[in-house]
Amino acid sequence: MVADTSQAIYARGFTAPGSNDGWAQCELVSNCRNSFQISRLLRSRLGGGAAPAVAPEALGLRYIEVPAGDVRAAAQAAGGAESRVPAGAAEFLPLGLWANFVSWFCLANVQSLYPKLASSRGFSPQLIGCLLFMVGAAQSLFFLVLRSTRAWHFRYGPLVAVHAVAAGGMLVIFGASAVPPLAVAFALVGLGLGLSYYSSIFYSLCGDGGAGRKSGIHELMVGSAFFLGPLAGGLCAQYLGLRAPFILCAALLAGTAAWEAARWRGSHRRSAPPGGPRRQPGGLTLSCPREGTAP
Repeated sequence: MVADTSQAIYARGFTAPGSNDGWAQCELVSNCRNSFQISRLLRSRLGGGAAPAVAPEALGLRYIEVPAGDVRAAAQAAGGAESRVPAGAAEFLPLGLWANFVSWFCLANVQSLYPKLASSRGFSPQLIGCLLFMVGAAQSLFFLVLRSTRAWHFRYGPLVAVHAVAAGGMLVIFGASAVPPLAVAFALVGLGLGLSYYSSIFYSLCGDGGAGRKSGIHELMVGSAFFLGPLAGGLCAQYLGLRAPFILCAALLAGTAAWEAARWRGSHRRSAPPGGPRRQPGGLTLSCPREGTAP
């Protein structure tokens, strides 16, 4: 529990005690002992979580006084949560932002220009809609996978893999006219979009401050891709043919995968001094604090 005495919910005469004041522990225990009853009430009336198995004082709660506004001291007092952020976490943010831009750039081209190409191949509007549905369905299902595991956190391998297969999917969209391979190709594009978006916002929220600014840049990448994608793709289609935009998208995805692979190799070299242990394959092995907690 972290308390800020300058943000009182209601006035009750509470003043921050000294660390050696004996009554401070009594007040803390008295306030926290209501948690079982409160949790049970919330669960019965609002469907809340289960009540705690033990009283808070059984967990060894203690009062630690830290200077007001000292975030690092507060993090250390709360159990060193700040130390769980990898020292090299910032190196993943540019990759995540760029991959997010490229993936939404490709999606904008697919949504705006592929129906024209598919119509020229004789596809019905229903079939075109089903193929486009595969992108969103794969992305949504992949979101469920990503939220249930931390295996992709601070690792280059998953980024390289999904962008490489998404580039392959774009090549299939460029050349194929059979429905089964096209359905798989659109699903692969959705996988690349899913990890790109998820990792971009995840790495934007990790690190030492600036989460609001970085998440704003994340959304800027999405918005700019939606108007730059059709613009660049439309120019390619006008002067190079209807299939040219998908070659452009495949090249951008392949280049992104190559950049990630180069960073991956560089991270291995930096983390493996002569005679020393090597880093786990795929990148950094530490994990960021849970999503949604403003790491």
